[in-house]
Amino acid sequence: MDFRTLPDAARLRLTNLRVPGCLTGAGGDLVPLSLTLSGGRIVEGPGDVEVDMGGAIVFPGFVDMHTHLDKGHIWPRSPNPDGTFMGALTTVGEDREARWSAEDVRRRMDFALRCAHAHGTRAIRTHLDAEAPQAAISFPVFWDLRAEWAGRIELQAVCLVPVHRISADSDFGQIADIVVTAGGVLGAVTHPVWKLDDRLDYFFRMAAARGLAADFHVDETLDPASATLRAIARAVKRN
Repeated sequence: MDFRTLPDAARLRLTNLRVPGCLTGAGGDLVPLSLTLSGGRIVEGPGDVEVDMGGAIVFPGFVDMHTHLDKGHIWPRSPNPDGTFMGALTTVGEDREARWSAEDVRRRMDFALRCAHAHGTRAIRTHLDAEAPQAAISFPVFWDLRAEWAGRIELQAVCLVPVHRISADSDFGQIADIVVTAGGVLGAVTHPVWKLDDRLDYFFRMAAARGLAADFHVDETLDPASATLRAIARAVKRN
């Protein structure tokens, strides 16, 4: 029997499983385990039907804390031309401007979620590119998919905006409002830019005013001297 194809039973007993010892408190690498399932939950006691799992390893559902579901699965149409960091940034930016409609984003995100679910993922945090006009396109798609996947994968969204585009005269306040509606996290990419402290102060004021958590891609640059993590720490103290 294919171990993924389980019989339909009110109480199903899975025997001859293995689980990392750290998950049971037993220590060691892999330890033997049997589980009884009922109504999609682990319960105590025997089962109506037993299935020998042949030593298969069982884990809790996976939590994927750092994804970019809006960027996934574009390689066939927009491969990185040289395998470099800048090649990736440039290619993704060009693909976004040319193709990231709501239909396109939804199709690729849905495929990513179906793949993740099939491999045992139960919670995902995704960053979503939020430079105008993308926030108004991608976040409504995210809201719909989060509702569709409720009970199977819990989803959280983080807006992603380059710090040089964050200021009092930018549209960052509107993006923050979208994040509030989505129940998400306020995010930014930081690197050394003009008036970095002022931009970070504005970021934290927007987050505080709306009760939002903060998330940063920090010093994502090829410059080894980049040290904006220190500037973020100082901004946290100031705000």
